[in-house]
Amino acid sequence: MKTRIEHDSHNGGSGKPDFSIETAEDHHVAKERIEALQKSTLDEEAEQELEALKQAVARWHEKRATI
Repeated sequence: MKTRIEHDSHNGGSGKPDFSIETAEDHHVAKERIEALQKSTLDEEAEQELEALKQAVARWHEKRATI
């Protein structure tokens, strides 16, 4: 897998995860993880993961739309 996960605390941020999807396989895995998270009861960490994954998927689609 080529997905990168960073926590933005190193830049003075909140420490929330930031995903970067680099392959179609990673996109598929991210979509499956989003589905799983949406079906479960989420704690704060899981909510942050869900939002970060949604943002990463949106960026993936934006990037593909410009190609």
